[in-house]
Amino acid sequence: GFSQGLLGSALFFLLIDLMGPTRRGIAVGLGECTIYVSTALINILAGKLATEYGYRPVPFYVATAFSIIGLVSTYPLQDTLALVQVEQSNSEKLDHDMRMKYARMASIQPSVLDEERELLKKDTFESWAMSTEGSTLMSYRTGPDENGKVSFRFPDDEATLNENDDDSIAERDPPLKTLMRLIVENPNYTSLCFAGLVMNFKDGFAWGSFPVFFSHEHMLSDSHTDMLVALYPLCWGFAQAFTGALSDHFGRKLFLVAGTASCAIACALYAVPGILWGAQGDYRHVGVWIFCDVLLGLGTALAYPALQAGAADEVDPVNRGLALGFYRFVRDFGYVIGALVCGSLQDAVGYEWTFIFVALVMTVALLFMALVYKPTFDPHDFESVHMNMQASPPFGSLRDPDVSSSASRRRRRPEYVNKYSDSL
Repeated sequence: GFSQGLLGSALFFLLIDLMGPTRRGIAVGLGECTIYVSTALINILAGKLATEYGYRPVPFYVATAFSIIGLVSTYPLQDTLALVQVEQSNSEKLDHDMRMKYARMASIQPSVLDEERELLKKDTFESWAMSTEGSTLMSYRTGPDENGKVSFRFPDDEATLNENDDDSIAERDPPLKTLMRLIVENPNYTSLCFAGLVMNFKDGFAWGSFPVFFSHEHMLSDSHTDMLVALYPLCWGFAQAFTGALSDHFGRKLFLVAGTASCAIACALYAVPGILWGAQGDYRHVGVWIFCDVLLGLGTALAYPALQAGAADEVDPVNRGLALGFYRFVRDFGYVIGALVCGSLQDAVGYEWTFIFVALVMTVALLFMALVYKPTFDPHDFESVHMNMQASPPFGSLRDPDVSSSASRRRRRPEYVNKYSDSL
């Protein structure tokens, strides 16, 4: 468990850093695909080894050999902290350029300036602040002149801007405070953590119950049991290679909602054969369970990469390790809760009703994804906006001023910019 906590987290930190902000879904999808396809294949190998040589010691020799190969493979790895610093610098420059764009848009609207002058009730060289969520950009208003005109004077360089910015991005909160702000103030991050916990709650039940459910509860043969146990992670693993990449282009929410809905339906369907046709398993049972395995695997593949990539979207690059580490802690704690709760429940009410209970829990996660999770950051748009701002002239148009580098420092478009942006 300690090895998995260190290795699994570090692996995804490295992959996300290497792939950059526009390909987080690909990074997570490829990593998860490799892990779970390997898990499914080694499950088959372990079963064959145990059948031929017994449970000890040959399977443990093979496992130890894999561990040594993994340790050797870490030797050529290089750290990615330099990439994180570059990404953080780019995101900070994006924030700075956006705030300057807002200020320039406001400065060329005479009616807006007159409204501000009336609001502040001041006539000479004044300080004006463009309100944002959690930060201010200071510029200085002069006037009115002899013609009654009011104008703004803006800082000439980034150094002046940062001197006047009370929430300068160079000043960061301590890690614990950042994490508490994410949990308390960011419903997107909180809902992603909850959905991740529910996903692994389902798996904590499935990993422990599937072999007993198929072989003992419904008396299937060993070959049918092995096939049904391996089919779910195979579908899950292979599909993640594609679903993670697709979430980079079509957004996280579509995949999160579709994935949790598919898992809820699949969990409910597992109970149907036993209720309709009794405990003795036959071809009808196996046919329904094959469909359930595929649906559960595809549903998990839709949601799993999008969950972790979505959590990475919600934080600055320099805080990504902290946020993803906590997300993975909450998510994987679902294994513990699922195994304990569902193990006790199946002893009390049976496997079929336990599957229905898990389906209801998945439905709660579906409601969270559909109603609470409202992504305001898209990695694809991040790259487009950043390239647009680098290529456009100082007074050029901004493709989407609402996009920001993170939810922990999210800026909203002021109402007066909203009001006049179309005419600009």
